[in-house]
Amino acid sequence: MEQNNWNSENNWNNQNNWNNGNNYNNNINGGNNPGPWVDPQSVQLKVTDVFGNLFAASLVVRMILVLAFGMVMFANDGEMLWDSVSYFQSPFGIAYIGLTLAIFVISIASIVFIVLDIIKINKAHYKITGLILFAIFLQPGYYLWRAYILKKKKAFPIIYTILIVIMWIAYVVYLIYKMMNVFITMMPMY
Repeated sequence: MEQNNWNSENNWNNQNNWNNGNNYNNNINGGNNPGPWVDPQSVQLKVTDVFGNLFAASLVVRMILVLAFGMVMFANDGEMLWDSVSYFQSPFGIAYIGLTLAIFVISIASIVFIVLDIIKINKAHYKITGLILFAIFLQPGYYLWRAYILKKKKAFPIIYTILIVIMWIAYVVYLIYKMMNVFITMMPMY
């Protein structure tokens, strides 16, 4: 009669028991198994920076185009703001239309890059809730949050984020200054 004693050393080391007594050689996650009790979904894989860097570059290009757009929009003391016929009659109007189209194309490209980057990070088993929120509400901070999530060096993302925010602030101050200048020059007319 065979005795069923689970505390027996022979029962745990028997080759006919659970997984032949060896759970360390399972091919979970491509052979990168850290141990028998680790969920394969919790193993975080390495993420390449291709789409993140493309998004960062597209954000800088878009910001430069927006700054140029603001300068063209207020050329000739804001005349283009009020006269739609002048769009096609002046070289500034052609630049205005060209910059508008370029900003739309770069905006679509940056959305594609950010979505592909989030998909890649999600496939590597990282949490993406914060990335999605930054992508929707605060795109300049996305690159810094990405470095935080992926546990990468943060010196360049911090400098990048600060420079982008400074560019946005400069653009807003420039627009406010130019709008006030246009309104002040229009005041004597009325």
